[in-house]
Amino acid sequence: MLLFIALPIVSVVLQSIHAPHPAVLVEVETCTPLVGCTTETSIDQDATADLRAAKPLGRFVGLEIFKDRGHLALSEVKEIWGNTSSFGEFFSRLTNLPFYRAMYFTLTFTFIVTPLVVIVGFLVALNVNAKVQSAIEKKSSSTLKLPHKVQIKGKADMINQKIANT
Repeated sequence: MLLFIALPIVSVVLQSIHAPHPAVLVEVETCTPLVGCTTETSIDQDATADLRAAKPLGRFVGLEIFKDRGHLALSEVKEIWGNTSSFGEFFSRLTNLPFYRAMYFTLTFTFIVTPLVVIVGFLVALNVNAKVQSAIEKKSSSTLKLPHKVQIKGKADMINQKIANT
């Protein structure tokens, strides 16, 4: 139980407070007689691999990672709150941030789409059940009105069933 519940939770918490290492960039200046000097930036694959091998989780950032634009975006929310004059404008600008756009979509799906799907599914099930019950009642009433064959000692006989009018 510890292996399948606690260990994944601890792993997620540890990974969430670390950020990936930035790539090690190298600038190379190349000079030619016809073109002149050009500077190219490339990733030093060996240095980046060594950095990632030394600290595989990445660099420790703690809870600061949740304050950036991709997560809670606290500084952007504070700026939006200070620069808007109405709640409509505030929520419109707030939903332009990635985290809050995802939260808006999730809450919309949870509280609008999911109940509608459950209700439509329930109505379809009721309709199918009503059709099946109607077909069973129709079949049983036609069986009582019409004669049918009954096997008696290996011989097929026609027996008329009379409906008792009460």
